[in-house]
Amino acid sequence: MRLTRVHYLAIQEVFVTTVVDNKVRAALLDLRDFKYPIAPALQEEVANKNFPRAIAAGLRKIAIVNSSLLTVQVSSEQLMEEDKDAVFQTQYFNDLDSAYQWLAV
Repeated sequence: MRLTRVHYLAIQEVFVTTVVDNKVRAALLDLRDFKYPIAPALQEEVANKNFPRAIAAGLRKIAIVNSSLLTVQVSSEQLMEEDKDAVFQTQYFNDLDSAYQWLAV
């Protein structure tokens, strides 16, 4: 199944709603099985719509466990670079244990 723009935006909405409702300060995004690069226009749309909501809720630290696909890694990094004010402290990892350890600090 191909991930559509609508599906991706729905996934992002669930994430940001969870952050807002629970006042999440730190998040782990496990992208190891994520196989869909996100187009630049969609990255910008997500950043413009969701970053302000997540920032207002208090999200500051994001650990991202990389996809096995380089194109997905690059697009997730590009999405996070849309955080022009560098509010989010973001790190990329190849395994869950390292991501959890970093979040615990």
